[in-house]
Amino acid sequence: MSYIIIGKMKGSKQKVKQSQVSTYYLLTEATKITFKLLAFPVPLLFFGLFIDKTLGTTPFFLVVGFIAGLFFAFLKVRTIKKNFRIK
Repeated sequence: MSYIIIGKMKGSKQKVKQSQVSTYYLLTEATKITFKLLAFPVPLLFFGLFIDKTLGTTPFFLVVGFIAGLFFAFLKVRTIKKNFRIK
C-alpha cells in the first residue's frame, strides 16, 4: 500500500493512505507550485527591464533578473516538495 507523507507545519509530518488524500489538497499543492513558479521570475524580470531602460544597457539585467527569479522559484518548489512525498 502506498502512503503520502504530508508536512503541514515545519517539523510535523503526517503519514496517510493515498486513498485518503483529497483531490482538493492535491490541487492546492499544484496551485502553490504554479504560483511560486510565476511569482518570483515575473517581478524580477520586470525589475531587470526597468534597470536596463534606466541605465540604457542591453537586456543584461533582464536576463539576470529572470534567471534569479527562476532560481528562487525552484528553491521554493523544492521546499514544497520536501513537505509532500509519496512512499
